[in-house]
Amino acid sequence: MFGVPQGSVLELLLYILYIAELDYVVARHQMPLHQYADDGQIYASSPVDQASLLVDRFAARLYDVDNWLKASRLLFNASKT
Repeated sequence: MFGVPQGSVLELLLYILYIAELDYVVARHQMPLHQYADDGQIYASSPVDQASLLVDRFAARLYDVDNWLKASRLLFNASKT
C-alpha cells in the first residue's frame, strides 16, 4: 500500500512537504507563485515594450515547472494553462 489514507492528520503535512520544492523551482525566475490546495498560479507583468522578454521568461518558467512535475510524478494540465 502506498500513500496516506484520505482524511489522515498527516495528509496535509505530507502534501505540503511533497510540493514545497516547487516554490524553489519558480523562485529562480523571480516571478510570483500562488498555490491553492491542489492548484497553482504563476503570473507576471511588464511594460509593453518588454512583453517579448516576459514571454520568454514565462516560457522558461513553465518548462522548469513541467520538468519538476514530471520528476515528481505529477501532471501538467496544459488545457488549463
